[in-house]
Amino acid sequence: MACNYVLWFILQHTTCRFGRSRMMIMRVRIITVGFLGVMIIWCLLRLLFSFGEEVLNIDSNFAIPALPIIFPHAKEKDSVLSSQNIRFEKIKTVENSHLLKAHDETGNIINGQRNNMLRTPVSLELLLNKRLPWMRLERYLPNYFTKTFDDVERAKYQQTTLAYLYSPRSASSTSKLCLRKAASAVGRNIGPELTGCTRVHLKHLGEYDILIGDTAFGVCEDLAKPCAYVTMMRDPYERIVSSYLYCRRKRTNPLCRALSPWKASINEWAIHLGNYFFQQLIFHPKFCNKFHEYYYPAGFKHEFYISQPSWFRQKVILSYMITEQQKETLITYCLENLENWFAVVGITEYYDLSQNMIETVFGIPLNQSCAGISSQNVGKHSHLLIQHNENAIDDSLSFSNLIAKLKQDDSVTHAIKADLRIYARFKKIFEQQRVSMLLSN
Repeated sequence: MACNYVLWFILQHTTCRFGRSRMMIMRVRIITVGFLGVMIIWCLLRLLFSFGEEVLNIDSNFAIPALPIIFPHAKEKDSVLSSQNIRFEKIKTVENSHLLKAHDETGNIINGQRNNMLRTPVSLELLLNKRLPWMRLERYLPNYFTKTFDDVERAKYQQTTLAYLYSPRSASSTSKLCLRKAASAVGRNIGPELTGCTRVHLKHLGEYDILIGDTAFGVCEDLAKPCAYVTMMRDPYERIVSSYLYCRRKRTNPLCRALSPWKASINEWAIHLGNYFFQQLIFHPKFCNKFHEYYYPAGFKHEFYISQPSWFRQKVILSYMITEQQKETLITYCLENLENWFAVVGITEYYDLSQNMIETVFGIPLNQSCAGISSQNVGKHSHLLIQHNENAIDDSLSFSNLIAKLKQDDSVTHAIKADLRIYARFKKIFEQQRVSMLLSN
């Protein structure tokens, strides 16, 4: 504002050059007042929008302000938006029309219903070409037990790179420890753990015989030699409850950094995690440092601790990058290819049998090297009671009660529907593996 006063003073005293006629003075004053008015309006607008942290950029020529009202502080803005659990989604149809819909984290439309044009079938080819080209996987070995091979083909599995995809709270710690002990016993070389955004920086992964991590899926595309995926999946409801209890004791884990479980109910926590395993199948390092135009976390309930976890960033980006109908198409695509993508599928509830299958396929002595480890780790939190919870749920609820509470909530079922469908498919594949293994013996 000081510059405006200086400008006023200069204009007032320079009018003497024009003879100080009344007409000239009036004209100069009108121009000066108009100029000052524009400056004041500009300053007020700038001050108004400075209270909002961001502008939601959906593409280069399509943007909306982050806030419809003034928030004195950024934290207040985030808390208000987070409490509403509202985010915006740009919907692209075949005709390239653009709609902006507000919906909550469970995918329910708040402002009206979807346009009729959204009923147009989504082209898988278009989705993979324009949005997720890395989902066209080419380097993998199909399921060892459900496919027909001769002995020569089966021998390839013991000479290939093993990429082990684990999910948090699905016997992941046990599996990592078992694999490291068993690999060292037979001289297999294990690479650095592929977790979070480490794949962005790691090079020369082809030097290793075994790769482990929660972002390991897709890494085979970066290798120039045969590679096979293995995973171990847990019932999604059990995994959610286990993570809820675990994060109340260890907030430093990346799984726990986006939201405090002490400030969320078990149902809110389930919606917060969402389709975690499904996201693992879609992961690409680009989610770590690209797609900034799709990242707008204020529409999601969150409270970052230490740092922003990569899985949460990916979740937010995907919510803006693809529509619900495109997501359904992608889920179907994954379900149809799980048996091809994974050489062995393990189920946490049948952990020992799952380990036997992995040992049979890859020749890694898991049972001999990991005796006693599974009994020490798997399921050790199954009978924990929730204690000292002031903001979420009743202290008396147990593990089984929490699962029952989740299953009764339709919004939770909707939020994790992809993982539920993948788990059901994995169980069928696992049963086929079990039968095939019995017949071969």
